[in-house]
Amino acid sequence: MEITFYDRGYSELEANMNNMRYIARLLLVMGVTMVLMVLGYFCWLFILKQKERTAVERCLGFRKRHSFVSLFSGIFLLILAGSVCGAAAGSYLSGEIAQRMEKESYYDKTFGNSMGTDAGEMEEPCEQTDPLKAAAECALAVISVGTVIAAASIYANLRKEPMMMLAGRTEFE
Repeated sequence: MEITFYDRGYSELEANMNNMRYIARLLLVMGVTMVLMVLGYFCWLFILKQKERTAVERCLGFRKRHSFVSLFSGIFLLILAGSVCGAAAGSYLSGEIAQRMEKESYYDKTFGNSMGTDAGEMEEPCEQTDPLKAAAECALAVISVGTVIAAASIYANLRKEPMMMLAGRTEFE
């Protein structure tokens, strides 16, 4: 005896949704990791290239605070421009993907166009967040983390003595 239970395609939908949830979490973790790595790399690269300039400024009598502001303003503008452009592009792309997903149907329409037969079975659609608000929150998070990374890197660079930084440079000729 064989019993077949028809669940209107829910078992396939559930498996696909669980897979999408797992992939979304994985992409989120990898994206955050990549952003932190890129921020760290650009801060390190920018500050490393400016080490000689910082040493010269300090030898000429600039205070540490002035050198800090000089370096920080340059890296902050890069972080600001990158995070705003990235958040805007991410918001646009996620909106496009959401529109495409809304057009597809994930349930079986063999016996009708509605998911449930009774009006009581119909579920309300899930709430979607404002894409501009989410993009602004992501941009602010990237800016704040980038600011902390840049400030820590610049502070570590300014703790070194200027003559030691100039003496440690290598010239390629």
